[in-house]
Amino acid sequence: MKTLTNSEALIMKCLWDCGGEMPMIRLMEKLNEVYDRNWKRTTIRTFLFYLEEKEYLKVYRIGRSSFVKELVFLDQFRKVQARKLLDFWYDGSVSVFLKALEQTEAERG
Repeated sequence: MKTLTNSEALIMKCLWDCGGEMPMIRLMEKLNEVYDRNWKRTTIRTFLFYLEEKEYLKVYRIGRSSFVKELVFLDQFRKVQARKLLDFWYDGSVSVFLKALEQTEAERG
């Protein structure tokens, strides 16, 4: 699974939060409203192009409308990201990660 930029990850999160398939116009609205972006159609389309190249989603047309559909599901993505996090920061150890998380929670009070 290829690495995503922050903007690409935000688009995927928006898509996953909305059920994994939606009209592109609705995706634009959600990104601008919910995630406080002010992206133009061309900007979003550029990110979608890169996400298609990385095989995370597919953009297709029905008539004059464009739709976006996930190809990578949220649970797949989470598993890969969790493994990367554990391997990179915690030497692959769940117990070391949980200890760090526990310490962080204790510090929060």
